[in-house]
Amino acid sequence: MLRRAEIVVVGLALALVVLGISVRVALAPLVTSTLVEATGGVTNSGLDAVTAEQLAQEIRGYVTGTNEGPLPAQVGAREGFSADAVSHLDDVRGVITASGWATLVLSAALGAWCIWRWKTSQRTSVAQVMRAGAVWIVVGIPVAAVLAMTDFDRFFAGFHGLFFESGTWQFPAGDLLIQLFPEPFWMSAAVLVAALSLAGAVALTLFSRVIGNDRVHDA
Repeated sequence: MLRRAEIVVVGLALALVVLGISVRVALAPLVTSTLVEATGGVTNSGLDAVTAEQLAQEIRGYVTGTNEGPLPAQVGAREGFSADAVSHLDDVRGVITASGWATLVLSAALGAWCIWRWKTSQRTSVAQVMRAGAVWIVVGIPVAAVLAMTDFDRFFAGFHGLFFESGTWQFPAGDLLIQLFPEPFWMSAAVLVAALSLAGAVALTLFSRVIGNDRVHDA
């Protein structure tokens, strides 16, 4: 039988892959434009809708590596993106790039593990890991949600503290970057990532049942 520790560890890796994929989906152009408009980014910036959406897409492209910049220091009659803002976005791009590679590496490792277990007639082991991954997500998402709802500012600061140096990610309320992507934007994006991850947990549970009902059991 597969050791419990292996189930827990591989299940965690699977949950992280689901989370990584959910984040990539949330970084889609349509999601960015929809959330910027819905959460007040256009109104806050004082820019027309076309310009605001264009800038939001430039930022999205910059942090995902599809737009090398430079980002405008002046937008019409107002200040654009400062050197500090661009520096922070460089840090964000580094985190997103690293998370993307981590998701790919974990996906490849999980694929190899599943093939190995499948070929050794241990299909129920794969089902167990899928269920474990679903449990990690179903437990982790509500815990994060409770922490965020209890004190979102503290949760937001703690999250940023994991990836960025203190003082490099905080900007005045009048900064264009903050106006385009206000706090409601990040709350909505977090809800979307959580919903996608939970949908992934449901899919893992369904697949685990299909595999678990297979007549071939662990050797």
